[in-house]
Amino acid sequence: VVESSKRWICRQQYKKWNLRNLKLQPLLPVPSDIEISRGQTAKAVEVLAKEIGLLADEIEVYGHTKAKVRLSLLERLKEQPDGKYVLVAG
Repeated sequence: VVESSKRWICRQQYKKWNLRNLKLQPLLPVPSDIEISRGQTAKAVEVLAKEIGLLADEIEVYGHTKAKVRLSLLERLKEQPDGKYVLVAG
């Protein structure tokens, strides 16, 4: 059972993300940035975390659309190659 669990965890850590895109409605004329941002419903942070392979105890949720990622995640993913850092701010 322990070995089976270890293999399952390894497969989960390195699998590709299964992201589901939000539906977009193209408009003409093209609206302003603020109109675009207010017109889109944000994806729930719990859904996004699941799509990218984060465990429930690795995020600290603040409302429906915000969360902090716990530093303990670094230990779990230490064997995985580094990726790109993306900062999104409003």
